[in-house]
Amino acid sequence: MRLDSLLRKILFALLALFAMADASARILLMLPGYEGNASWRRHIALAPLVASGWQDHGVLVPGRPLARCVKGENRFYTVVLDNEAPLMVQLAQLESMLRPLLAVCPNQRLVIAGHSAGGVLGRLLVVRHPEAPVDMLVTIASPHLGTDMAKLARMAGDSPMGWMLDMMGEDSLNRSVGLFRDLEPASRPGRFLFWLNHQPHPPIRYVSVIHPDDNILPFGFGPALVPAFSQDMNHVPALAGRSETLVTGAGHGLVPPEGVLLARLLATLPAEPGSEPAPPSTGTNSMAR
Repeated sequence: MRLDSLLRKILFALLALFAMADASARILLMLPGYEGNASWRRHIALAPLVASGWQDHGVLVPGRPLARCVKGENRFYTVVLDNEAPLMVQLAQLESMLRPLLAVCPNQRLVIAGHSAGGVLGRLLVVRHPEAPVDMLVTIASPHLGTDMAKLARMAGDSPMGWMLDMMGEDSLNRSVGLFRDLEPASRPGRFLFWLNHQPHPPIRYVSVIHPDDNILPFGFGPALVPAFSQDMNHVPALAGRSETLVTGAGHGLVPPEGVLLARLLATLPAEPGSEPAPPSTGTNSMAR
Protein backbone atom coordinates (compact mmCIF):
# COMPACT_ATOMS: atom_id res chain seq x y z
CA MET A 1 0.00 0.00 0.00
CA ARG A 2 1.34 3.43 -0.93
CA LEU A 3 2.23 5.70 1.98
CA ASP A 4 -0.05 8.56 0.83
CA SER A 5 -3.00 6.15 0.54
CA LEU A 6 -2.30 4.80 4.03
CA LEU A 7 -2.12 8.32 5.49
CA ARG A 8 -5.44 9.26 3.86
CA LYS A 9 -7.11 6.19 5.36
CA ILE A 10 -5.72 6.95 8.82
CA LEU A 11 -6.97 10.55 8.58
CA PHE A 12 -10.44 9.47 7.50
CA ALA A 13 -10.53 6.89 10.32
CA LEU A 14 -9.64 9.55 12.92
CA LEU A 15 -12.29 11.90 11.57
CA ALA A 16 -14.82 9.08 11.65
CA LEU A 17 -14.03 8.44 15.33
CA PHE A 18 -14.72 12.09 16.11
CA ALA A 19 -17.98 11.85 14.20
CA MET A 20 -19.07 8.78 16.17
CA ALA A 21 -18.46 10.54 19.48
CA ASP A 22 -21.46 12.88 19.13
CA ALA A 23 -23.27 12.16 15.88
CA SER A 24 -26.04 14.72 16.02
CA ALA A 25 -26.70 15.74 12.42
CA ARG A 26 -25.93 14.97 8.80
CA ILE A 27 -24.38 16.60 5.73
CA LEU A 28 -25.76 15.88 2.26
CA LEU A 29 -23.27 16.13 -0.60
CA MET A 30 -24.62 16.22 -4.16
CA LEU A 31 -22.03 15.05 -6.70
CA PRO A 32 -22.29 16.12 -10.35
CA GLY A 33 -22.24 13.96 -13.43
CA TYR A 34 -20.24 14.54 -16.60
CA GLU A 35 -20.06 18.27 -17.35
CA GLY A 36 -22.83 18.79 -14.80
CA ASN A 37 -21.39 20.98 -12.03
CA ALA A 38 -24.45 23.26 -12.16
CA SER A 39 -27.04 20.54 -12.76
CA TRP A 40 -28.19 20.01 -9.17
CA ARG A 41 -29.09 23.67 -8.70
CA ARG A 42 -30.42 24.14 -12.22
CA HIS A 43 -32.62 21.08 -12.63
CA ILE A 44 -33.97 19.83 -9.31
CA ALA A 45 -36.09 21.53 -6.68
CA LEU A 46 -33.99 22.09 -3.56
CA ALA A 47 -36.85 23.84 -1.76
CA PRO A 48 -38.22 20.56 -0.32
CA LEU A 49 -34.89 20.01 1.45
CA VAL A 50 -35.02 23.50 2.95
CA ALA A 51 -38.67 23.02 3.89
CA SER A 52 -37.79 19.83 5.76
CA GLY A 53 -35.18 21.62 7.86
CA TRP A 54 -31.98 21.23 5.81
CA GLN A 55 -29.76 24.31 5.53
CA ASP A 56 -28.36 25.23 2.11
CA HIS A 57 -24.64 25.94 2.56
CA GLY A 58 -23.99 26.58 -1.11
CA VAL A 59 -21.30 25.10 -3.30
CA LEU A 60 -18.39 23.04 -2.00
CA VAL A 61 -15.19 23.84 -3.86
CA PRO A 62 -11.51 23.29 -2.97
CA GLY A 63 -10.13 25.99 -0.68
CA ARG A 64 -13.45 27.61 0.17
CA PRO A 65 -13.74 28.66 3.85
CA LEU A 66 -16.30 26.52 5.67
CA ALA A 67 -18.65 27.53 8.45
CA ARG A 68 -18.36 25.33 11.53
CA CYS A 69 -21.31 23.01 11.90
CA VAL A 70 -23.96 23.67 14.51
CA LYS A 71 -25.04 20.74 16.63
CA GLY A 72 -28.32 19.35 15.37
CA GLU A 73 -28.20 21.26 12.07
CA ASN A 74 -28.59 19.27 8.86
CA ARG A 75 -26.88 20.99 5.92
CA PHE A 76 -26.36 20.30 2.23
CA TYR A 77 -23.83 21.27 -0.42
CA THR A 78 -23.60 20.89 -4.16
CA VAL A 79 -20.07 19.93 -5.17
CA VAL A 80 -17.87 21.28 -7.98
CA LEU A 81 -15.36 18.83 -9.48
CA ASP A 82 -13.25 18.46 -12.59
CA ASN A 83 -15.94 16.14 -13.88
CA GLU A 84 -14.23 15.50 -17.21
CA ALA A 85 -11.31 13.86 -15.37
CA PRO A 86 -10.85 10.14 -14.64
CA LEU A 87 -12.68 8.97 -11.53
CA MET A 88 -9.53 8.51 -9.44
CA VAL A 89 -8.61 12.16 -10.13
CA GLN A 90 -12.10 13.26 -9.12
CA LEU A 91 -11.83 11.10 -5.99
CA ALA A 92 -8.64 12.91 -4.96
CA GLN A 93 -10.42 16.25 -5.41
CA LEU A 94 -13.38 15.04 -3.35
CA GLU A 95 -11.07 13.79 -0.60
CA SER A 96 -9.37 17.19 -0.48
CA MET A 97 -12.76 18.81 0.19
CA LEU A 98 -14.00 16.21 2.66
CA ARG A 99 -11.02 16.44 5.00
CA PRO A 100 -11.58 20.12 5.94
CA LEU A 101 -15.36 19.65 5.93
CA LEU A 102 -15.18 16.81 8.45
CA ALA A 103 -12.63 18.77 10.46
CA VAL A 104 -15.04 21.70 10.98
CA CYS A 105 -18.03 19.34 11.35
CA PRO A 106 -16.63 16.55 13.53
CA ASN A 107 -20.06 15.50 14.83
CA GLN A 108 -21.83 15.06 11.50
CA ARG A 109 -22.29 12.06 9.28
CA LEU A 110 -22.65 12.07 5.51
CA VAL A 111 -25.23 11.25 2.90
CA ILE A 112 -23.90 11.11 -0.67
CA ALA A 113 -26.14 11.67 -3.69
CA GLY A 114 -24.58 11.39 -7.14
CA HIS A 115 -26.00 11.91 -10.61
CA SER A 116 -24.69 9.80 -13.50
CA ALA A 117 -20.90 9.42 -13.18
CA GLY A 118 -21.19 11.22 -9.82
CA GLY A 119 -23.01 8.19 -8.46
CA VAL A 120 -20.14 5.93 -9.47
CA LEU A 121 -17.74 8.41 -7.85
CA GLY A 122 -19.76 8.26 -4.63
CA ARG A 123 -19.51 4.48 -4.66
CA LEU A 124 -15.76 4.69 -5.29
CA LEU A 125 -15.47 6.95 -2.24
CA VAL A 126 -17.20 4.52 0.13
CA VAL A 127 -15.22 1.57 -1.27
CA ARG A 128 -11.88 3.34 -0.85
CA HIS A 129 -12.91 4.79 2.52
CA PRO A 130 -15.22 2.33 4.29
CA GLU A 131 -14.28 4.10 7.53
CA ALA A 132 -15.80 7.40 6.31
CA PRO A 133 -18.94 8.39 8.26
CA VAL A 134 -21.41 7.76 5.42
CA ASP A 135 -24.96 6.61 6.22
CA MET A 136 -26.49 6.43 2.73
CA LEU A 137 -25.50 6.54 -0.94
CA VAL A 138 -28.15 7.59 -3.48
CA THR A 139 -27.27 7.26 -7.17
CA ILE A 140 -29.38 8.70 -9.99
CA ALA A 141 -29.12 7.35 -13.55
CA SER A 142 -25.58 6.12 -12.80
CA PRO A 143 -23.71 3.67 -15.08
CA HIS A 144 -22.67 1.15 -12.43
CA LEU A 145 -22.19 -1.55 -15.05
CA GLY A 146 -20.90 0.92 -17.60
CA THR A 147 -22.36 2.05 -20.89
CA ASP A 148 -21.55 1.43 -24.54
CA MET A 149 -21.89 5.16 -25.13
CA ALA A 150 -18.78 5.76 -23.00
CA LYS A 151 -16.89 3.23 -25.11
CA LEU A 152 -18.01 4.95 -28.32
CA ALA A 153 -17.08 8.37 -26.93
CA ARG A 154 -13.64 7.12 -25.87
CA MET A 155 -13.05 5.65 -29.33
CA ALA A 156 -14.14 8.95 -30.92
CA GLY A 157 -11.78 10.88 -28.67
CA ASP A 158 -8.89 8.63 -29.70
CA SER A 159 -9.74 8.95 -33.39
CA PRO A 160 -9.06 11.68 -35.98
CA MET A 161 -12.48 13.10 -35.04
CA GLY A 162 -11.13 13.91 -31.59
CA TRP A 163 -8.02 15.51 -33.04
CA MET A 164 -10.09 17.63 -35.43
CA LEU A 165 -12.37 18.83 -32.64
CA ASP A 166 -9.30 19.66 -30.56
CA MET A 167 -7.90 21.79 -33.40
CA MET A 168 -11.26 23.60 -33.58
CA GLY A 169 -11.11 24.44 -29.88
CA GLU A 170 -13.68 21.79 -28.89
CA ASP A 171 -11.32 19.75 -26.72
CA SER A 172 -13.83 18.43 -24.16
CA LEU A 173 -13.95 15.04 -25.90
CA ASN A 174 -10.18 14.63 -25.68
CA ARG A 175 -10.07 15.82 -22.06
CA SER A 176 -12.69 13.24 -21.15
CA VAL A 177 -11.12 10.12 -22.69
CA GLY A 178 -9.88 8.86 -19.30
CA LEU A 179 -13.34 9.22 -17.75
CA PHE A 180 -14.97 7.49 -20.72
CA ARG A 181 -12.52 4.62 -20.32
CA ASP A 182 -13.50 4.31 -16.63
CA LEU A 183 -17.19 4.07 -17.60
CA GLU A 184 -16.87 1.43 -20.30
CA PRO A 185 -18.95 -1.74 -19.72
CA ALA A 186 -17.75 -3.78 -16.74
CA SER A 187 -17.67 -6.97 -18.78
CA ARG A 188 -14.16 -8.26 -18.19
CA PRO A 189 -11.15 -8.01 -15.86
CA GLY A 190 -8.91 -5.07 -16.51
CA ARG A 191 -11.72 -2.56 -16.79
CA PHE A 192 -12.18 -0.02 -14.03
CA LEU A 193 -15.80 -0.88 -13.29
CA PHE A 194 -15.06 -4.61 -13.22
CA TRP A 195 -12.53 -3.91 -10.46
CA LEU A 196 -14.84 -1.54 -8.56
CA ASN A 197 -17.85 -3.85 -8.78
CA HIS A 198 -15.94 -6.72 -7.15
CA GLN A 199 -14.61 -4.73 -4.19
CA PRO A 200 -16.13 -5.09 -0.69
CA HIS A 201 -18.73 -2.38 -0.06
CA PRO A 202 -19.42 -1.07 3.45
CA PRO A 203 -22.74 -1.87 5.20
CA ILE A 204 -24.47 1.44 4.52
CA ARG A 205 -27.82 2.12 2.89
CA TYR A 206 -27.79 2.05 -0.94
CA VAL A 207 -30.54 3.54 -3.11
CA SER A 208 -30.60 3.26 -6.92
CA VAL A 209 -32.78 5.85 -8.66
CA ILE A 210 -33.44 4.61 -12.17
CA HIS A 211 -34.41 6.60 -15.25
CA PRO A 212 -35.95 3.90 -17.48
CA ASP A 213 -36.30 6.20 -20.50
CA ASP A 214 -32.66 7.25 -20.51
CA ASN A 215 -32.49 7.87 -24.24
CA ILE A 216 -30.33 10.29 -26.18
CA LEU A 217 -33.30 11.70 -28.12
CA PRO A 218 -36.56 12.92 -26.58
CA PHE A 219 -39.74 10.81 -26.42
CA GLY A 220 -37.83 7.57 -25.99
CA PHE A 221 -36.03 7.63 -29.33
CA GLY A 222 -32.42 6.69 -29.88
CA PRO A 223 -30.15 4.40 -27.85
CA ALA A 224 -30.01 4.57 -24.07
CA LEU A 225 -27.23 6.74 -22.72
CA VAL A 226 -27.17 4.52 -19.62
CA PRO A 227 -29.32 1.34 -19.81
CA ALA A 228 -31.73 0.88 -16.90
CA PHE A 229 -30.08 -2.39 -15.78
CA SER A 230 -26.75 -0.56 -15.47
CA GLN A 231 -28.34 2.01 -13.13
CA ASP A 232 -29.43 -0.63 -10.59
CA MET A 233 -26.77 -1.33 -7.95
CA ASN A 234 -28.36 -4.74 -7.31
CA HIS A 235 -26.62 -5.83 -10.52
CA VAL A 236 -23.22 -4.97 -9.06
CA PRO A 237 -21.77 -8.33 -7.91
CA ALA A 238 -20.66 -6.92 -4.54
CA LEU A 239 -24.07 -5.35 -3.86
CA ALA A 240 -26.56 -7.95 -5.14
CA GLY A 241 -29.82 -7.60 -3.19
CA ARG A 242 -28.57 -4.71 -1.04
CA SER A 243 -29.91 -1.69 -2.91
CA GLU A 244 -33.35 -0.16 -2.79
CA THR A 245 -34.64 0.85 -6.21
CA LEU A 246 -36.83 3.80 -7.19
CA VAL A 247 -37.99 4.79 -10.67
CA THR A 248 -38.37 8.42 -11.64
CA GLY A 249 -37.64 10.85 -14.43
CA ALA A 250 -37.27 10.60 -18.17
CA GLY A 251 -34.12 11.12 -20.15
CA HIS A 252 -30.74 11.17 -18.50
CA GLY A 253 -30.78 14.49 -16.68
CA LEU A 254 -31.95 15.34 -13.20
CA VAL A 255 -35.62 16.30 -12.86
CA PRO A 256 -37.28 18.66 -10.34
CA PRO A 257 -39.20 15.92 -8.43
CA GLU A 258 -35.89 14.38 -7.39
CA GLY A 259 -35.56 17.15 -4.82
CA VAL A 260 -38.76 15.80 -3.24
CA LEU A 261 -37.38 12.28 -3.53
CA LEU A 262 -34.20 13.20 -1.67
CA ALA A 263 -36.18 14.92 1.08
CA ARG A 264 -38.32 11.80 1.49
CA LEU A 265 -35.30 9.51 1.63
CA LEU A 266 -33.55 11.69 4.19
CA ALA A 267 -36.69 11.69 6.32
CA THR A 268 -36.56 7.87 6.50
CA LEU A 269 -33.06 7.75 7.99
CA PRO A 270 -32.85 6.81 11.67
CA ALA A 271 -33.18 9.75 14.05
CA GLU A 272 -29.81 8.81 15.53
CA PRO A 273 -27.18 9.08 12.77
CA GLY A 274 -24.89 6.09 12.55
CA SER A 275 -27.46 3.59 13.80
CA GLU A 276 -28.38 0.54 11.75
CA PRO A 277 -29.93 1.53 8.41
CA ALA A 278 -33.39 0.33 7.49
CA PRO A 279 -33.49 -3.06 5.72
CA PRO A 280 -33.22 -2.53 1.96
CA SER A 281 -36.15 -3.14 -0.32
CA THR A 282 -35.29 -5.11 -3.43
CA GLY A 283 -38.55 -4.25 -5.15
CA THR A 284 -39.01 -1.35 -7.52
CA ASN A 285 -41.04 1.65 -6.44
CA SER A 286 -42.21 4.41 -8.74
CA MET A 287 -42.60 8.13 -8.23
CA ALA A 288 -45.06 10.15 -10.21
CA ARG A 289 -43.27 12.06 -12.91
